[in-house]
Amino acid sequence: MTNEQYQEMRAEYIEYVKGFMNEFGNFGPMITVFADVEGEEKPAIIHIPIPPKFMENDESKDEFANEVIPDIFAELKEKFTPIGVAWAAEAWVRSVDKDSDIINYKNAPIKKEVIFISIEDKNGSETIAYDIIRHGKQVTPTGELVDTVELKEDESLKAMDGIAGRFSNLYSRFFD
Repeated sequence: MTNEQYQEMRAEYIEYVKGFMNEFGNFGPMITVFADVEGEEKPAIIHIPIPPKFMENDESKDEFANEVIPDIFAELKEKFTPIGVAWAAEAWVRSVDKDSDIINYKNAPIKKEVIFISIEDKNGSETIAYDIIRHGKQVTPTGELVDTVELKEDESLKAMDGIAGRFSNLYSRFFD
């Protein structure tokens, strides 16, 4: 895959996440791998949705991160050469002013709902965050009731150097 193809795939992926969020009003957590197919000059995008049972609590998230991801990545490496890895999920953001007396961030009030997109490759990581502004429900052309949302890029979170936590450094985990 050329760098140009990779950059195009990244841009299309970001638009896919935003479009999905706008159309359905939610976005389940997902890992996406941008890769070359082994033995072929063909790029691939592999979406790995994370089942809800692995997002229930810290223990189930740790199980997915420490046991399931390594198995998935080992299998993928047999058929693909990873070029980049993305992680996207909705989240609630807590923020604390630097002058606050709150020491533990878990005691901070939840400020807003966002969708995080973190993309990592051999050159580092980039995090993009969009504030989710909900405008109520609407009926889709297929008769489903979904949230109407507006996404606004959150410049205050753009300065983050990747997302830290159990789902960070996914690209490097391919090579462990």
